[in-house]
Amino acid sequence: MGFWSPALFASDLACDIRTDYGILLSMGKTDQEAEEMMIQYHRDLFETNTPDEQEFWIALAVCEWKRGRLSQQVKTIALHYLEQGWDLPLWDIPGKEKDYRKRKKVIEELVKKLNSPMPPRKEAKKGSVVRCPWPVGSLLAYHIITNEEAAGRDPLFGKYALLRIIQINRTPVTRMIPDAPCDESMLVGLYGWCGDEIPNSSIIKELEFIPLLEAEHHLPSPPEPLDFSVFEAFPEESRDEMIKMVQGLYNPRIETCTCLDWRRSRKDPPFLTYLDCDPSFQKEVPGYFKTKETEYCLTNPYAFDLRLIKILKPYYCPEEKR
Repeated sequence: MGFWSPALFASDLACDIRTDYGILLSMGKTDQEAEEMMIQYHRDLFETNTPDEQEFWIALAVCEWKRGRLSQQVKTIALHYLEQGWDLPLWDIPGKEKDYRKRKKVIEELVKKLNSPMPPRKEAKKGSVVRCPWPVGSLLAYHIITNEEAAGRDPLFGKYALLRIIQINRTPVTRMIPDAPCDESMLVGLYGWCGDEIPNSSIIKELEFIPLLEAEHHLPSPPEPLDFSVFEAFPEESRDEMIKMVQGLYNPRIETCTCLDWRRSRKDPPFLTYLDCDPSFQKEVPGYFKTKETEYCLTNPYAFDLRLIKILKPYYCPEEKR
C-alpha cells in the first residue's frame, strides 16, 4: 500500500475499489452481487491484519455510502477499523506532523459520515466502453493544435503530421468479471513528414516510419565493462534474464510507437483526419516496430503535440518548397 496524500482515495487500492465497484453497478449487478464480488476478489487481503485489509473495508464502505447502498456488514467492519485509528500510527513520523493531523481528521470525518444517514440511493448509469473509431491500418493526418503558448509559438504549431494505427489494444473494463467488455486504445506509428496542409495519401509511398523517442538512456553508460560475476550464484535459467535486465538499463530507450488518445474536449476543434486504410497492417505488424526496443506509454494529445514539434523539425516540408 502506498498513499500520495493523507486523503482516503489517495492510493492505488482505494482508487481501484472505487472504480471496480462503480463498474459492477453500471453492468447491472445488484447491491448484494457487487458487494460479494468485491469481497471475493480481494479475499487475499483478509485475515492479514494489515492496513491494506482495513483500507479495503473502509474504501468499500465509503463507496457504498455515497451511493446510498451501505450494507450493515460493511459498515460494521469499516467502523471497527476507523474507531481503532486504522493506519494512524503509520503516519506518526517525525517531521510529518501536518500529514498526521490531516490523516486523523480524515478518519474522524469518515466515522461521522458512516454514522450519518445515507444520501438517497443513486441508480447506476449503464456502463459503456471506449471504441476506436478507425480500424488497424488507418492512415491519419494529425493537426498539431496544442496550446500555442505552451508550444512557444513554434513554426510547427498548426502543421500536420501523419500517423498509422498499427495496433488496437483491448483492456477489460474490470478484472473481476471473465469476458468483461473491453475499452480500446490505439497504438500509432509516426511517419517522417510534416507539412502545412493535409497531403494526398499517396505520399506515404515516399515516407518511412521514424521513432517517437530515441537516444535517451535509462542510466548513463557504464565507465567500464559490467561485471556479471555476481550472478553466478543464480540458477542458470534466471541468470541470463538478470544479465539481460541489467544490460537493458544502459541501452538507449527507443519508442517506435505510442498509445494516443483520440478524444479531446468537445470545445477543441478536430485534430485527427482519416485518410485511408492499408489492410496489410491487420495481418502483420511491420518489422520496424518489432526490431527496436519499444516502451510505449499512453500519451495525451497535448503532450504528444510538444513531442512532435521537437522531433519533426527536420521533416517539415513547407508548401512553397514542394
